Amino acid sequence: MKPAARKFMSAEVIKQLQERFLHAAASTVDVLTIYMVLVEALREMDPSGVVIHRISSPIRAFLKGREDAVNIIITSLLEDKVDDKEKAASSSEIFCPEIAEVMRATIDLDYSEYYEGKDLNDEDWLPDPADAVYGRLS
Repeated sequence: MKPAARKFMSAEVIKQLQERFLHAAASTVDVLTIYMVLVEALREMDPSGVVIHRISSPIRAFLKGREDAVNIIITSLLEDKVDDKEKAASSSEIFCPEIAEVMRATIDLDYSEYYEGKDLNDEDWLPDPADAVYGRLS
């Protein structure tokens, strides 16, 4: 994806997020869910991660202002089972099933598959795009 396209896409996603989700009436669980879905989708569309980096700043700023965000994230990380729909429905205000699913999936990751068949001394390796600035939070 070209830098101009990434910039345009970032601006449009941020605009839609601010109009639809980043306001006082939005549920913190909904914002976290949308954020996780967006990260998955944008990872497919822009593997460089530039768009994800750009859109995450307003979401992080919004979540920092929510008193229940930390409680929801910690509860979701520590939850054992997501399959119990009755329990999830009763605690839906303090539980984000997407976080629990990701947490459970990462516990079982086997990184040997990731490195299998990859030449770690590849001379054709390309660095991240020039507009991928990971150290900055803007």
